[in-house]
Amino acid sequence: MRDLNELRKEIDLIDQDLVRLFEKRMDVVLEIAAYKKTHHVPIVHTNREKQVIDRGVGLLKNKEYAPALTEWMTKTMALSRACQEKELQG
Repeated sequence: MRDLNELRKEIDLIDQDLVRLFEKRMDVVLEIAAYKKTHHVPIVHTNREKQVIDRGVGLLKNKEYAPALTEWMTKTMALSRACQEKELQG
């Protein structure tokens, strides 16, 4: 079994990657908001969100994480929608 400090250092590195990827995702979300504004496309696209979640769950090696991943992705997409709404209003 690995040392707790070693495991925490690994979590810290993973968190750095997650933050970098989150920021990259939100940058793309803003581009999507601009596209939707220009082309009068609604923010919410339920079928697309389901496809994103299904694809993510399909990528899991450990399917026991599916409920947690679904919740995480659902919350991430809710943050993305809020960001788009703010951008469209501003």
